[in-house]
Amino acid sequence: FSLLYDSETASIAFSGTSSANDMFNIFNILQLSFVFAGTAFSAQFIGKKDTQSVRKIFNLSCKISLLLAGVFMAISMIWPTEIISGLTGNADIVKFGADYLRIFSIAFAFRALSSIYFYSLKNAKKNKLIVILSISTFIANIGLTTGFCFIPMENPSMGPAIAAVLTRAIELILLICFTWKMEETKFSLKYFLHTDPEMLGQYMKYTVALLASRILWGVGNLIVSKIIVNHIEFPGNAPLTAALIQANNTVASVRGLVNCSTAGITAATSVLIGRELGANELRKANEHSKDVMRFLKLLAIFNIAMSFAYVPLFMLNTLSKQSDGFDTQSFTNFVWMFS
Repeated sequence: FSLLYDSETASIAFSGTSSANDMFNIFNILQLSFVFAGTAFSAQFIGKKDTQSVRKIFNLSCKISLLLAGVFMAISMIWPTEIISGLTGNADIVKFGADYLRIFSIAFAFRALSSIYFYSLKNAKKNKLIVILSISTFIANIGLTTGFCFIPMENPSMGPAIAAVLTRAIELILLICFTWKMEETKFSLKYFLHTDPEMLGQYMKYTVALLASRILWGVGNLIVSKIIVNHIEFPGNAPLTAALIQANNTVASVRGLVNCSTAGITAATSVLIGRELGANELRKANEHSKDVMRFLKLLAIFNIAMSFAYVPLFMLNTLSKQSDGFDTQSFTNFVWMFS
């Protein structure tokens, strides 16, 4: 944003896209609950070497994820302004965020399917392939986003939105190409349209508890950290209000970056333990669960340390884009307070 636009516009665009991404985070919270549940469920059948059941679960996960993505896409395209208004009270941020969300919502469908393919690869122990795909997607995202930044648009948020959609599409295409010969990830119209009631019941047993915990944590965190904070106003002191919103969005970006490591570990753990349970290796499953708990304690300490390491970098990046009228001191105080 700072390459083509003045500091004030760049700041508003950043906050707008950050607010729009909160809608994607809500979708991720719900959708990954079904994906994680399906991964843990299918891992047991992999342990039993029941490929047909794994394929049924894969197609069931695709159907549920696409239905959920369809709902979020429709809501985001029809009511983008109302959604962003619920996350922030700043009219300029709402305009930028709504335009971004309307375009970016297309990526929900691509994300819905690509996440299922990714975790199916984890089940199949295709770790090298996952790394290659992740790096390729990362490079594509950086390249496309940078390229669209040099294309002036009425709303500077639209370029990154288009880049994000294209990145998700490329990611899904690569995943389909690399998994084309895998029996477990083959699309079946029969399994997609018709769901085994007994298998659906077992699948939902895995999902309900996970879905409830993620909703309580994710939605609660969103309400406190974004909806409430971003609607706080200081009458007669617009710079202080802007500093508060900008600080909150900066810290939210840091939290998202740090939380990626925890999400990866928990997903890998569900695959590992699920496979051992399916193979009736109860002792190994118990030992690995204890090892993971010890590792997560160390990871928590590491994440806290990394949060305080990332915050100054994000602050410098944000401050470099601000105009002379920006309340730098208040912004700095708010960032450390939220951290």
